[in-house]
Amino acid sequence: MNPIFEKSKPGYSQHGRRAAFVLLWFSCNVMSAEAANWSRVLGEFSGTGKAAKESVYAAEDAARIVREAPGLAEAAGREARHVGVEAGNRVAMRQMLTKVLRKEGGDISALRIVDDLAEADVDVAVVYLRGGRRLQEAVPDVVTRARLAREGGAPAIATLGLRDAIPVDDFLKLDALVASGRVPAQVAGKPTLARLGELLADGSERSSKFYGRYVRCNEGKWVAGGALALWMANPDAFQDAAGNLTEAGFEKVSELGGEILASSLRGIAEGGKKAGEKIVVAAVHGYFSGPYAWAAWVGLAIFAYAACLVFPATRWLILKPLSFLMRPRPSEISTPKS
Repeated sequence: MNPIFEKSKPGYSQHGRRAAFVLLWFSCNVMSAEAANWSRVLGEFSGTGKAAKESVYAAEDAARIVREAPGLAEAAGREARHVGVEAGNRVAMRQMLTKVLRKEGGDISALRIVDDLAEADVDVAVVYLRGGRRLQEAVPDVVTRARLAREGGAPAIATLGLRDAIPVDDFLKLDALVASGRVPAQVAGKPTLARLGELLADGSERSSKFYGRYVRCNEGKWVAGGALALWMANPDAFQDAAGNLTEAGFEKVSELGGEILASSLRGIAEGGKKAGEKIVVAAVHGYFSGPYAWAAWVGLAIFAYAACLVFPATRWLILKPLSFLMRPRPSEISTPKS
């Protein structure tokens, strides 16, 4: 072995470690700077400013959370139209973001962040603007709003920006359950409100559908036995790909939440079937009664006549019950003369 090479080897190794350390330090600083930037923007858009900016959860992933959402362009377009800006015009949308920040009295750093946003992230910022606006409109109290923004973080605000069907009340109710100690403050290693935001913002929508069908308006029943926290930690143990409660999930819920929750879920399932039957009955009743019922009956008669002309089997089915009307009367039957 070459002694010169042996002596120089530690030096090369030391330089390599230093380079790796510098690269790691630089990467961490870039991520920290990005997280701080998005924290400022989210704080300004939600109208909480410094009250929530210090610990907005998952701010370093803020861009990724929305960037991967299938409804990004549509949600950004809705907010753009709401403020009178052409959807898809990112120059105008960037100017709109700056205008909103100035109107809200936003700090200079937030304005610079918007100016420096990559072209693809303009839509992301507009979605967060929409989520923050919905939060401000639903929660006028700045203290409560700051707590929701801090604990829900980027996932919760992203959900409100992406999904108009998700009410702010979902997060308010969960916040109250956490404050009362009925639901743990953290689930799956994350703040509970942020975890709910992750599930509801998921692009597959299976968790948001499940929550809307079975949990919303029944949160108090799901608290029993820790069923709600367990679903949030492992939703696939309760739901299928379409967001329906599975048989295994029902058994688990019944075991955790007791008969009250189980009965409620049975009622939801049965109520769905009855609702479908009522819709059909109401549609038929509304179509064939009322001031314009004659038009419906005429239309039905025309349809039946056309079906008789086209389909022989249909003609036989419809005309067979009426065949007795077409039989000649006994008096009309001529007897042969002998």
